[in-house]
Amino acid sequence: MDLAEQIRKMPGDFRNALTYLVLGWASLLLTVHFMFNDQVLTIKLLVSGGIICFSVFQRKKWAKWLALFCNAIVVLYGSFYAYLFLHGNMAVQAFIMAVNILLLAIASYYLLLKSTGKYFISPEPAVNHLQPASHDEEGPEKK
Repeated sequence: MDLAEQIRKMPGDFRNALTYLVLGWASLLLTVHFMFNDQVLTIKLLVSGGIICFSVFQRKKWAKWLALFCNAIVVLYGSFYAYLFLHGNMAVQAFIMAVNILLLAIASYYLLLKSTGKYFISPEPAVNHLQPASHDEEGPEKK
């Protein structure tokens, strides 16, 4: 099954959660890299965000809770920085932090929905590795 087909088969709430999670982490990476100019933290966030997003995509139960935990930390720290930026007459930076907060808060909302939780619990469809990769060709039993 290719990636596009996997994404199409996902429930809408899970697809929304994954979309906002990836957008939130990408936004956070860009913010840390360009606004704070911290290359070491950017690399750490790139690795951890990549692992979290990929593991959520693979429906690992622990990844859902790790994503929610990390999102909560970013929302709390981001709120603090947004407050400081706003009162320091740095409205653009406060707006950027608000966007980060909003994206990750929306991702957390979708991750906490009951339908998304059921999708994490539902069993994976069985994959027959003995079947030929192309379904257009007839197998040996059909000849």
